Amino acid sequence: RGQTSQKKETKSARVNLHRLCRFLAERRDATMGLGKAVAVVLCLAGVALSYYALTVEMKSEAAKEIGEEYEALCDIDSSKASGAFVSLLTSIFGEFSVSCSSVFASEYGKGFGLLQMVVGNDHFLVQPNSVYGLVFYPTALIAKLAGADGIFLAMTVTSCLGSIYLGYILYFVLHDVCIVCFSTYAVNIGLLLCGLLSGSSAPVDSTKKTQ
Repeated sequence: RGQTSQKKETKSARVNLHRLCRFLAERRDATMGLGKAVAVVLCLAGVALSYYALTVEMKSEAAKEIGEEYEALCDIDSSKASGAFVSLLTSIFGEFSVSCSSVFASEYGKGFGLLQMVVGNDHFLVQPNSVYGLVFYPTALIAKLAGADGIFLAMTVTSCLGSIYLGYILYFVLHDVCIVCFSTYAVNIGLLLCGLLSGSSAPVDSTKKTQ
């Protein structure tokens, strides 16, 4: 009787373990599916932000060539703008100026301000930063959809390191505020979190039979 009871307990433990493994596998698949969906949305947002930044830079350069000044939607001057939100910010920070177009037109708006020192200003690799974004985000999206989580994670880590560098330049060197830039940094952080969550979801084999 003792052996029979022990066998029943062992069998029950195996069944419970199998159910637990299957439950964990289902939860992992659901989490990875949600993470993939979020990554797709963030990559598309990155493409949209990069395209908008490139558009602003092109229009700004075209206006400069004909002696005019282009003011983008992301350029906000508290002394000229109106609205409850602007009034609230002014009451907190005082008068402020937000200019993404001036940031894009700066020496750091192309080649991250680094490639020029390596290959020269006229090299084809020295492009507006937004062009790199138009290449990066679709590539990251393809890597994610293809299940290349290692490549995706490496890309997101690199993008966040770039965001830290550009954020430092924005605040301490240019002394400017750029809504598009901050939005891009947020996208990069979100993609990094997606990459980390995917990497931490270890596969669970629910089909392996216990002996």
